[in-house]
Amino acid sequence: MKKWLQTACTVLGAGMLLMFASCDSAPVEGTPEAAIHHAVDAISRADVETANAWMDFDSLLQETEGTAEEKESLELLFSKLSCQTKDSKIDGDKATVTTDIRNIDLQKVFTDYVAKALEMSMEEENELSDEELQAKLEELLDEMMKEEDELVTTTVEIQLTKKGENWWIETSEELHNALLGGMLESLESSDSSDTQSS
Repeated sequence: MKKWLQTACTVLGAGMLLMFASCDSAPVEGTPEAAIHHAVDAISRADVETANAWMDFDSLLQETEGTAEEKESLELLFSKLSCQTKDSKIDGDKATVTTDIRNIDLQKVFTDYVAKALEMSMEEENELSDEELQAKLEELLDEMMKEEDELVTTTVEIQLTKKGENWWIETSEELHNALLGGMLESLESSDSSDTQSS
């Protein structure tokens, strides 16, 4: 199962958003809400450099073992990402913003992908080289992400720290998992299953 997980991580983790519904309608510049708006907007355009100006976006890519160069997969992964800030609390140079983050249900996509990848690998085991099988698995995952229309909304308490005139988003596993539509939960569950079965 390790090989299929690695394929999923590479393709899924490469990505962030092409068609994105913005966080709110024009939040006031210099506010924590504006920082979240700018970060998500950059992610939606697969603009890694700008996203990293507002948060440690690279850490998200590392967590999914993806590469920032695979822009097409980034766009697939976050093609329906959106967010809405709801409540903001500021205490000096610290802030907490309650935010609803919506994306395709990548936990469901990943779970279905592992089952289909297992079936495909067994069927094609003696017919394809490792490289050919890898390419087919990546194609399968791309198609599944394109076709998935079920959305999941996760409410996250986003922590921010004031740096100069702007706010810096503190990344967390909770935030990463919300941006990835629950995918990290599936990865952790699969890793746990692999450990127990080995």
